[in-house]
Amino acid sequence: MASIKRICSKCHEEFLIIEQEKAFLDEKGLPEPKECPTCRQNRRLSLRSEQKLYSSTCDKCGKDIIIAFKPPEDQKVFCKECYLKYFETFDPVKPSED
Repeated sequence: MASIKRICSKCHEEFLIIEQEKAFLDEKGLPEPKECPTCRQNRRLSLRSEQKLYSSTCDKCGKDIIIAFKPPEDQKVFCKECYLKYFETFDPVKPSED
């Protein structure tokens, strides 16, 4: 079995379906790809949910931390250790006695 030449349906560049890939697709009952490997990879990457990380400082101990959101100016940010210590002493379910 020889490699198969195809034209990408997206970028119109020629690409090869090599023998090993063709054998794998046949074994799994999958159709031949219509897009080149680069366009397939770009399509997969576009489905990913990218996440931006932010540098911050723990408001309790001053440790440098990385967080997954940009906090508003009036919101406190804690490192993992300070966050866990906070919930050891404060029960968010129990009403406060103010």
